[in-house]
Amino acid sequence: MTQNTEKSIAIMGCGNIGSRLLQSLAQIDSGSIIHIDAFEPIPENQIVAIQRFQEKLGDRGHQLRFVKTTQDFQRSYDLGIVATDARNRLCALSALLNSSKLTNLVLEKVLFTKASEYAAASTLLEQHQIKTWVNCSRSVWPGYQSLKNEIDGKFIRRVVVEGSNWGVACNGIHFLALAEFLTDTPVAALKWSKTIAPRIYDAKRPGYKEIVGFLEGQTARDTVIQLVSHDGVDMPMTIKIELEDIRYTLFEGECQIQYDKNGNHHNRDFCSLKTSQLSSVFSQILNKSTCELPEYKQSASLHLKTMAAMNEIFYGNPDLSNECPIT
Repeated sequence: MTQNTEKSIAIMGCGNIGSRLLQSLAQIDSGSIIHIDAFEPIPENQIVAIQRFQEKLGDRGHQLRFVKTTQDFQRSYDLGIVATDARNRLCALSALLNSSKLTNLVLEKVLFTKASEYAAASTLLEQHQIKTWVNCSRSVWPGYQSLKNEIDGKFIRRVVVEGSNWGVACNGIHFLALAEFLTDTPVAALKWSKTIAPRIYDAKRPGYKEIVGFLEGQTARDTVIQLVSHDGVDMPMTIKIELEDIRYTLFEGECQIQYDKNGNHHNRDFCSLKTSQLSSVFSQILNKSTCELPEYKQSASLHLKTMAAMNEIFYGNPDLSNECPIT
């Protein structure tokens, strides 16, 4: 493909998630040479990120450069990405905006750990007038986009995510965002069911916590949402989406979807996307300043509702003045 334009991207944080996002950027086929400036303070992470980027680059000609400090960023970029952990995200965002003008921005989830940081980030984004999305990416998976088109606005009775030993605290936001995407309706309420006693445990990332348990919610149009993580038993994760006349059961890990309709059982492939496979999303942002990731305002509202539910378990009350230690 003839490359006739240039685009620029700044990325803050190139740990596991950030390095996988770099793989997505390496695979963009949009007719543009992409110049990527990255800030990652841990040398070992830089080495892994470079290796992963080069694994996917091929002959595209995109260029990756690591800057020593945020002051070394260019004055402007077509896209900024902040892929640090939640505690450091506002600081990273502020540093990036102090150095550079951004046209578009993608933030990783979980956004922040304090309610005050959401307000501060909202003020920053409004001041700089940046189009901003949050990487709760199931809304851009071809499988879920196809399913939403198939549902075609019909009422969804329930969305049930169930499995064993998966972290509701750090991963629940993905499925709540999915429910909002499928129903085009915001989540209105969240509460913990007493069916499964919630248990707090240490997350993989040091300094953060996770929860297994049963989180229930509903949308503003009464779709019931159930996030169920059983403690100790061996149960593969499934996502069930129930309408009046059909129930879909998704096995994301196996890329399969099953459903029963009119007494007949059906099975077909389901197309999911890994973090390293979002090149079409970033291409759309670079070329059209739009995408189907949730926008910041919508996602921030959902994050705050989720944080209140998690703090109910961490502190015994939903007070958002307490830090919510999830990422």
